[in-house]
Amino acid sequence: IALGSRLMGMSLYELDRLNHDEVFWESFIEQFRSLHHHWLSFGVMATLHRFFTEQKVTSRYLNDANGERSITDLFHITELLQQASEVVQGQQALIHHLEQCITSDASGEESRQQRLESDADLVQVVTVHKSKGLQYPIVMLPYLDYVRPVKSSDLPIEYHHTDGELRLTFTPEADELKQADFERLAEDVRKIYVAMTRAVCAQWVGIEDPKGTKENPEPELNSAGHALVGHCGGSVLTQYKDMKEVFTVAEPKEEVKAYKPSEDLAPWDARRVEDLGIEPWWIASYSSIQYGAKSEPVFPQSTEAEKAIDEQISDDDTEQSESSASGKALKLMHRLPRGSFMGTFLHGLIEWAAEQRFETTEGQRLLGFSAAVADDDTRLDTLYSRCRKRNLAEFALGLSDWLKDFLSTPFDLSTLTQKSEHSLRLMDLTPKHIAVELEFMFAANQVNTMRMDELVRRHTWQGKERPMASFQALQGMFKGFIDLVANIDGQYFVIDWKSNFLGSNDEDYHADALQEALLKKRYDLQYVLYLVALHRHLKERIPNYSYDEHVGGAIYFFLRGYENPETQGLVMDKPPKALIEALDQLFAGEQEVDHV
Repeated sequence: IALGSRLMGMSLYELDRLNHDEVFWESFIEQFRSLHHHWLSFGVMATLHRFFTEQKVTSRYLNDANGERSITDLFHITELLQQASEVVQGQQALIHHLEQCITSDASGEESRQQRLESDADLVQVVTVHKSKGLQYPIVMLPYLDYVRPVKSSDLPIEYHHTDGELRLTFTPEADELKQADFERLAEDVRKIYVAMTRAVCAQWVGIEDPKGTKENPEPELNSAGHALVGHCGGSVLTQYKDMKEVFTVAEPKEEVKAYKPSEDLAPWDARRVEDLGIEPWWIASYSSIQYGAKSEPVFPQSTEAEKAIDEQISDDDTEQSESSASGKALKLMHRLPRGSFMGTFLHGLIEWAAEQRFETTEGQRLLGFSAAVADDDTRLDTLYSRCRKRNLAEFALGLSDWLKDFLSTPFDLSTLTQKSEHSLRLMDLTPKHIAVELEFMFAANQVNTMRMDELVRRHTWQGKERPMASFQALQGMFKGFIDLVANIDGQYFVIDWKSNFLGSNDEDYHADALQEALLKKRYDLQYVLYLVALHRHLKERIPNYSYDEHVGGAIYFFLRGYENPETQGLVMDKPPKALIEALDQLFAGEQEVDHV
């Protein structure tokens, strides 16, 4: 949708080329990835200005009708986003802020409008206050006789005493109200002076006689338009008519009748939209997959008793065991608040650590996780800053120590890689061996989610019970972000961070509990889809690529349980090659994959 917008200015030929020329498509992916990093480094305004320059937005818009206005609006929006970026945190928050501004009723406020010099030729509606210091060829003052007298209910009442002092009263007397209204009239006269001195050539004044009664045919003149000229015989207009050197009176046309629509006219029938043959097309992700009833075990011979799984999947809803519920959580990771916001916070913290740089006193330059481990001061300052913004200041020092310990801990991968004493320390991963928040997107051609899910359940975790995916037809693109892709000893691994709360003690993060949480949340489907994306990527990049040789599998870190001596909070799996290839074919539109 974005590539087809006016802002990009792409022709129909170029848009069609995106569907057939992968190199052309990836050039745009690289361009927007570069803009993304530019935003992180220099801010939203610099990024948008760079985008306008690269896409020649200004020159293209100037060739269009009303192009000057469009360009001005774009740069004005850029300035507003830059101002908002100083208040809201993060790119997604700024995008959400822009969406709110677009849909909000306040989007028409003057602070969000910008005028052009060419607007001088347009009719402008301004208040008397705003017109001060400006001039216009012709000025129209339609309500010169408007008045709002001061009332006793307009509390508090301000007026000047005879001694010149400003006074304030909440119980005004009649003479105090009269004085306050006199001062209001004086202020109205001053404003009328401003209004009537804005015109260069001519001005039009709308005024009518004050309405009197039988008892008082000549009422008191309370408006500035009336009081300035007075009245003669109960008429103010007579006074204006007599000032022929100043005013020319235009009498109203009393014979003009208001427009009334003909009763014979009937509304036309609404046009009906015929079937245009447009197929549904959308961008799906793992989180957009819906789940229905729990599945039956794929393999009936499995006799392992399993608990029922809730149909709805949510974060941190696993009940604590009786032993852990009664015990007091002492360790930091078990005392952290529960909920998705905590997971987002920990994700951001690890992502920050992966991008650090530090030079030791010996002159050694460290990059990535190792720099975050070595630079205690920067790590602690960052934690204090981030925690204060989220009311987590009491955890800042503990989280700094946790992050250092977590990145330094050797994690046993031998059960996954089948290599004896094979361990991983995250701090040993250098930036050239990892990709943080790796984004992917590939085509989805009429993918039946129930068929996709059935394949995953059959080939993972011995077909154990888990929530089943509801029917959806994925047509368009499938996208996602992988927390970390790491090259470990020549094999590529999908790594994900999970903050699920499974209990208040390390013992609660045993193998069965981790497996149950993984299946209940359907993380199995998540990492399989991530491995399909990785498989497709490596297949195009590595000569003589082999899934069995180059892909190591998926490693899920349950962060709260990393100190469990048996599991270290790890869930690891490498789905069979047949499953990955079957799903690859399924997304390519090949429905006949029953042989796996």
